[in-house]
Amino acid sequence: MSPDVRPRRASRRRADRSAAATPGGAGRPLASTGIDPDSLPEPEPRDEPASDATTADGAAHTTVDDARPSGASSSDERIARFLHDDLDEGRLDADLQFRARRLRRLGLLGLVLVAGGVAAWFAFADDDEPAVREQTGLNFAVVEDDPAVPTGVVSPVEIDARLVTRLATPVVVREGDEARTDRVEIDPPDQILPIEPGTVVAGLARFGSTGRLLLVGPPGWMGDACVTAQVTSTALRPLSSVYFAPDPESCPSEPVGTEAPVVCEGTTTAVIEIDVPQGEVALAEGGSAFADAVRIQLLGSASFYETVSVRGTIDVADDLTIDVPEFAGPAGADAAVLLGGAGARAECTFA
Repeated sequence: MSPDVRPRRASRRRADRSAAATPGGAGRPLASTGIDPDSLPEPEPRDEPASDATTADGAAHTTVDDARPSGASSSDERIARFLHDDLDEGRLDADLQFRARRLRRLGLLGLVLVAGGVAAWFAFADDDEPAVREQTGLNFAVVEDDPAVPTGVVSPVEIDARLVTRLATPVVVREGDEARTDRVEIDPPDQILPIEPGTVVAGLARFGSTGRLLLVGPPGWMGDACVTAQVTSTALRPLSSVYFAPDPESCPSEPVGTEAPVVCEGTTTAVIEIDVPQGEVALAEGGSAFADAVRIQLLGSASFYETVSVRGTIDVADDLTIDVPEFAGPAGADAAVLLGGAGARAECTFA
């Protein structure tokens, strides 16, 4: 085949495609004209300058530039090729199916994330919600409205170590105009304290619905003692207050609370009554609290000091409930109490 034939065939094929895209050189796609391409006359081929090229096997051949009908733009040609070559039904259907599958996967992933978030929120809300309390930490268990007084000699009663404390913490505040916290002495001199820290032990018992606070110390400690006791909540909100002072003049100032009756007394022991509210207690300022602690302090006095005391606390964590043992007996009966953990034994006679 002679070289002058191949360029004409290539030129004619390319011209046919261009003519189909832009009939009559009008510059518009066939889809927009409604003209049947088979009814159009074939355009006359044009000779184009050829250029030599070499194929992969080394044979020489001639190529020609694309022929474009007069008036046809490159934009129209690209549109025509896109419509005729790319948007076939098979490829379009496959693309739509792929997009649908991807949307389904994304939808499932979104549902999983939302469900997980909701579950985590409910779990956090449940953990964050405080448990509803029904019992006070200092629990009197089941009590009778009018309990019978035991007869005869009272057997030794042992008090749980968690209901026992030693008065071992000095709290001393100097006189002055500074803030009270700035006047607290961390290591006060022993001679100004009313007792040696740790020598007086306190334990909690009950009779019926009334609390009984046992105080045991060294010989002679009660002569000029002034003891105050407060039942408080975990947040130190006072629920009841009493004081014990054989000689009222020994108290440095008017004590807080009411004077507690002594129900059993010995040479080194005094058992006083104290109200320990059971269950939830409504507060005057609003809200409620539970009896979880008893704060005891032995007061003293010294020149140039505003407060002199030695303190101890019987407290129960707000997630615990400890049954308080009963301690009672008829008038004139001797009794003994073992204060667990402190190694102390209290002996007294019921009044």
